Amino acid sequence: MKYILLFLLNSFIYFNPCFSQINQTNSKSNHTENLKMTIDSLMALYIGKNALPGAVIAYSYLNHPLQIHSYGQSNIYTKNKMSSEEIFDLASITKIAATTLAIMKLYEQHKLNLDSSISTYLPEFTNSNKSDIKLRDILLHQAGLIPYIKYYELFMDSQTKSWNPEWIQKTKSSKFNIPIAKNCWGNATLKDTIWKIIIASKISEKSQPEYLYSDLDFMILGKIVDAVSHQDLAHYVTEQFYRPMALHSMGFNPFMKSSHHIVPTENDSVFRFQLLQGYVHDEGAAILGGMAGHAGLFANAKDLWRIGKMLDNYGVWQGKRYLDSATIAYFTAYQSTWSRRGLGFDKPELKTSPKNDGYPSFFSTPKTYGHTGFTGTCIWIDPTYNLVFVFLSNRVHPTRTNNLINQLRIRGSILDTIYSVGCGVQ
Repeated sequence: MKYILLFLLNSFIYFNPCFSQINQTNSKSNHTENLKMTIDSLMALYIGKNALPGAVIAYSYLNHPLQIHSYGQSNIYTKNKMSSEEIFDLASITKIAATTLAIMKLYEQHKLNLDSSISTYLPEFTNSNKSDIKLRDILLHQAGLIPYIKYYELFMDSQTKSWNPEWIQKTKSSKFNIPIAKNCWGNATLKDTIWKIIIASKISEKSQPEYLYSDLDFMILGKIVDAVSHQDLAHYVTEQFYRPMALHSMGFNPFMKSSHHIVPTENDSVFRFQLLQGYVHDEGAAILGGMAGHAGLFANAKDLWRIGKMLDNYGVWQGKRYLDSATIAYFTAYQSTWSRRGLGFDKPELKTSPKNDGYPSFFSTPKTYGHTGFTGTCIWIDPTYNLVFVFLSNRVHPTRTNNLINQLRIRGSILDTIYSVGCGVQ
């Protein structure tokens, strides 16, 4: 399958009339333009198939500077042209660009031990079935926690399928002060209620670890960051990374600042009954007020690329060190005999694995690390080529049922192109 896809990609590049210039020059400027032309045509193809409304792609590799390109529309209703400044809901990229960064910082400051249990930092877990689970196993998604819980269903009227007024109201008050969406306010006790549900949730009873991707893992890690740093996750990563790195677009709950340049996600007809813009798409994070360890982070492509480049630069950005190089090497290496994962970070399947399906790219090296997001996002870093690749889209706009981004392997094909046309990997 790999060779069929690569043959089709190469045929597309070299036999399409749009690329007649590719073999005519090897200069750096034209090399960069040839790569852009290839990506442009691929994106035109995918947008033409209605796989996504639009996207912003940022990448750098070898000694080539950052390139940022925007495609399509940011909003299918207003027909706004996509801009490189657009701010996206990063979905599960929150797990590495917020929570894992915070865990890495606290780890190298010796403020937490990865082999300590959850209950060491969160005493409320002491008498639960999770009391002895180690932080390391949570980071590797092998703690046996269930993947997710449909929390929002617990706060809906089962008969009318509308909000239960005991839990959700349209107007803010002292009792209803958790922002879930526009004109949608949750009961002030919602966070505690969700937390009790997580503590009481089931875990796998298998005798040995297994890889089971879970949002609950990082919801717990986010709370551990709160407890150890003595401030909430959002404030901690803002103070330690986002503000000193001048990442002005990166943060939680961007609706509190402005809706300008924030792309909409889903037209939610099940829970919030509105087009979501500036409010987190993930229902669990929304019920927690838009900020959680597994989802809720927003950013534009350039700011997310800067996080990736800081990691690729061994923890240094513009002359200032944010993380030790040894910490980055440790967290981004393969760490489990049960899965492909690093600590917090996703990685390619090993070349010897029967599961090797070209994720995230057929050309990815074992040093590659990053993450994807449900809303149509990803970031991948490959130190072998100093490659930092960011792909941001709102493929859930206007509905999450459109899964062409995965069926067509869009993110992977663009990354393949950067490896092959840009880095010259064959």
